[in-house]
Amino acid sequence: KTAGKICLTTLTDEKNKPWFQKLFAYRNYDGLLALTWSNKQDYAKKHGYHLYDESGLLDKKRPPAWTKVLAAQRLLKEEGCDWVVWLDADTVIMNSKIKIESFLPASNTTDFLIVEDNGGGYNSGVWAIRNSPWSLQFLEEWYAMKDYVRPPGAAKSGDNYSLKDKLKDMPDFDKKVGVPPRCTFNSFAKFIRPQQYEHHAL
Repeated sequence: KTAGKICLTTLTDEKNKPWFQKLFAYRNYDGLLALTWSNKQDYAKKHGYHLYDESGLLDKKRPPAWTKVLAAQRLLKEEGCDWVVWLDADTVIMNSKIKIESFLPASNTTDFLIVEDNGGGYNSGVWAIRNSPWSLQFLEEWYAMKDYVRPPGAAKSGDNYSLKDKLKDMPDFDKKVGVPPRCTFNSFAKFIRPQQYEHHAL
């Protein structure tokens, strides 16, 4: 049985960010998607996946990270994707030989894949969701957690905290959520100072 239509998606607020947010933002990701887009595009083309830039969906009332939920909703509802894989703009595919199908669940009951975060909980930087009524309800409830929304430009946007709390006490977690090993996807790169790199260069 094949996984069907697999869709990858990401976005950036670079073209829609107010000037004051660019000036006072704690972190600035302008230009980042331009650096990583070809990596995602090459991977999608290699395996026949569909890649979407959903920057046009941006909800300007929230930090851009929250729009990942809207992007997944649109692709499930309007593009007929059987699986949607969210990738933060700062992610890159490190091993293009590995196919997404290799870590999708064999069980038809598992609808959401997420990996554990450093320090506990889960990380919303990369995840996969199956097209199902449960998934659409899950995304709707996640986006409705407005109390977690932080001001645009703040160090944290709140989407990750809301997801952690939503998953923490979910009664059907073991049935609906899969947690692959961190090395499967969404691993963090180790930052190396220039002098360290020069010291260890071959």
